[in-house]
Amino acid sequence: MKILIIDDALADRLIIRRHLLSMGHEVILAESGEQGVFLFQQQDPDLVLLDVRMPEMDGYQVVKKLREIDRGWRPILFLSSTLNIESFAKGIYSGADDYLYKPIEKVALDAKLHAMERIAGMRQQLLSTTRALAEETKKVKQFANQDALTGIANRRFLNKTLDQEFRRHCREQMSLSIIMIDIDWFKEFNDHFGHLAGDDAIRSCAQKMSDIIKRAGEFIARYGGEEFCVVLPATEVEKAKKIAQNLCDAVRELNIYRDDLEMQTYLTISLGVSSMIPQQTDSMETLINSADKALFQAKQAGRNQVCVVSI
Repeated sequence: MKILIIDDALADRLIIRRHLLSMGHEVILAESGEQGVFLFQQQDPDLVLLDVRMPEMDGYQVVKKLREIDRGWRPILFLSSTLNIESFAKGIYSGADDYLYKPIEKVALDAKLHAMERIAGMRQQLLSTTRALAEETKKVKQFANQDALTGIANRRFLNKTLDQEFRRHCREQMSLSIIMIDIDWFKEFNDHFGHLAGDDAIRSCAQKMSDIIKRAGEFIARYGGEEFCVVLPATEVEKAKKIAQNLCDAVRELNIYRDDLEMQTYLTISLGVSSMIPQQTDSMETLINSADKALFQAKQAGRNQVCVVSI
């Protein structure tokens, strides 16, 4: 174990250090409470041996500071040559786990450390479990907001985040833009080439468009089926239109071949852009409906293009 000794008496520090080294432990020495607190944070020991009586900052004050830092994870043993029941209780309530009497006997020290090693081992196991649980929680949250097929944001994340952005843009009076996107003639493509090819096409389009949506706060989400929605915070309509055109060109340049339609050799998308500075009387549905209307106009006009509806 890595053991931190905090004791203002040089002779006691050296005696304990000799015992611990002979047992195969790594030892860190501190001659004052302040130095001990510093080394505790710097060295991350498995166990602390702490003298009760020290000038300036006594053991009770030190252990309270260590517990504030560590929240009770690390075993701490008080060292004392004069111990009564009141001092013992005060030490335990202050945050210590046990006591060792001075002068330190090697046999007693070895026995105490054997018990503390079990606590240290449980601590490491608990830390490992906590990290694993935190990682799993992170993954669960990620999957909850992620579309399983494409890996981009899902409808749940879109609804939650767009609502937040709408209210923020209303407060700050900034222009919020969205782009509604639909893969052209996708049903026919899916029926002709099969569902696996259809899934591959959706995935390829999503990944290609995601590569373009890079600014902080921007994101693309799968709206449903072959539909997508791009959210562009603090973006004017003309800028949003340019981004939409870039998306349109990028999907066309994927060259996903289709021979199910005479008029369309490669897979394309239609896009509807809507932009507004939200007011208190406005709703998020107004922005979405306007983008849907623009998307419908793009399809009516021949697909593979961008249309804009101003609010």
